[in-house]
Amino acid sequence: MSLFDLTSKKLNNEETSSMLAKSVGTAPDKVQKVTQLGLPTLLQGLVRNSSPKEGAESLNRALDKHRDESIDNVKSFISNSDRSEGQKILWHILPENEERTEKNLAAQAGLKKDRVSGILSQIALCFWQHREMRRGKAMSIHRESLVS
Repeated sequence: MSLFDLTSKKLNNEETSSMLAKSVGTAPDKVQKVTQLGLPTLLQGLVRNSSPKEGAESLNRALDKHRDESIDNVKSFISNSDRSEGQKILWHILPENEERTEKNLAAQAGLKKDRVSGILSQIALCFWQHREMRRGKAMSIHRESLVS
């Protein structure tokens, strides 16, 4: 199972979607829609922004704070995650496009931008923790590792 599929499956779990929905004040089906649209967008942004060495180094520094967090229990991970850290990771992934991306996803999902931002900040952290788990070692961004 690909990293994308693993993350998507866990985030679209009914219980997890309900918890995310509650955390931002929306319905679980809206969370699932944002996840379906947002994960590919995050992956594209990561690939694009990890290409220059400076981009990869900057993202590695942002992600370093979450190196030892476990995502075995996704619900616990999300409930204990710091959305402001997720926002920082989003800024690193989508530095020039975060606002536009959130607006576009909000329009497609039928949500307000702030709710989409809250969902994306949490799924960005989950995505990287799944990557950490799958690789079985410390998070390190290399363009080649994002697409494999």
